[in-house]
Amino acid sequence: MNANEQLQTNTALREPNGTITPHIACLVTPVLCLSGPHFWGRRHISAGIVLSLAVLAHLNSPFTNDIGVAQPWSLMWVFWLATIERLLFCESGCPETSFWRIDRRPMEAKYMAPWSLAKLRWAAALIFNLRGIRWNWQVKNVLPTDETRRWHFVMRQSLRFFKYLTISDLLLQLAIRLFWTSPDGQVGGMNSKYLTIRHAHWGWSFVNTLVFGFGPYYFINMQYIFASIVAVLFGISKPEDWSPLFGKLSQVTTVRSFWGQFWHQFIRRSVTSVSNWVLDSFAIPRGTVFSRYLQIWIAFGLSGFLHAQANLMLPRPSNVTPDECVRGTMLYFLWQAAAITFEDAVQWAWVKAGGTLHPPSRFRTLIGYAWVVCSFWISLPWAADDMMRMRLMEKSFLPFSFTQNLVRKVPIPPRS
Repeated sequence: MNANEQLQTNTALREPNGTITPHIACLVTPVLCLSGPHFWGRRHISAGIVLSLAVLAHLNSPFTNDIGVAQPWSLMWVFWLATIERLLFCESGCPETSFWRIDRRPMEAKYMAPWSLAKLRWAAALIFNLRGIRWNWQVKNVLPTDETRRWHFVMRQSLRFFKYLTISDLLLQLAIRLFWTSPDGQVGGMNSKYLTIRHAHWGWSFVNTLVFGFGPYYFINMQYIFASIVAVLFGISKPEDWSPLFGKLSQVTTVRSFWGQFWHQFIRRSVTSVSNWVLDSFAIPRGTVFSRYLQIWIAFGLSGFLHAQANLMLPRPSNVTPDECVRGTMLYFLWQAAAITFEDAVQWAWVKAGGTLHPPSRFRTLIGYAWVVCSFWISLPWAADDMMRMRLMEKSFLPFSFTQNLVRKVPIPPRS
């Protein structure tokens, strides 16, 4: 790399590859498979069809160079993964007798006609309710809804939506200012292949990581809250169906608690089922120290792989290689498994030496906060730099900005 190459913008993107058709099929087919009739081999045949469509969708990516169109489709893997999990790892051997909503009779789908409207709705709810809220399989550590009255819920969520909208706008404008603005004030006129959120000065490094790290929390929450308002306002669902998406950040004193209690839990059941299947396939006894940590490494390895393949489905500059879009993402997720293993070992050694973990003291809580912050300060730039190379967050996805003029007063960090 030379200085001239680094200063040359790389806005020219690779040619789109394929069509949107397999992406649409990959979204519709899971609902049809789960709402269809039961027959011999149905679970494995249906799972094979869904997986084949997922591979085909991947091969037909990116089908557009419009990041706003491509990105939602790149995230559909959470739904086809959930479908395969519901098909292959259902406890009774049949989805209809394994999954039901807690306010309906047990095995409700068993009494529904194949592809009827009722069963189509049941199948869609089973797939898209990723945390199983108010189903017989709801994932752990989901906080209850704090308001169950319809209009009170809509009003409270509306206030939250405007709060998250404003903060999302602020973070997007800060990202443009900190990551995409050159010292002369030009926006986007740099070569993303060489961009990084890391900085030689620790202060700018910390601010960059903070801005990038809080982005997903506020962006996802904003969209989730908006969906809850629409669904409850029009009677599509109840307030109880919209438990808070994230836990309490104040309780995050370990990397384990961040992922197990705070983060959104969308793929928790799916990756846990896969890790259990691996243990059973290799006759590894559950409940041992080895099996518990093997499950953690499998879960984060699978999550990293799926997030990485989603990156490859997005448009990217022609001078950015596939490896430069996925390597950091994989390292980021594997680091989480390593960090959990490390912190558990430290806590085990502390207890063996005569220390206690409960009740948590203020000093240990502060140490925990510092450890979690440092862990993400180290690891988040790996994944963030993958996204930077693809020129994500170069522009705000919001059609307007409340904070743009304010953020323009923020100094531009020197290029390290």
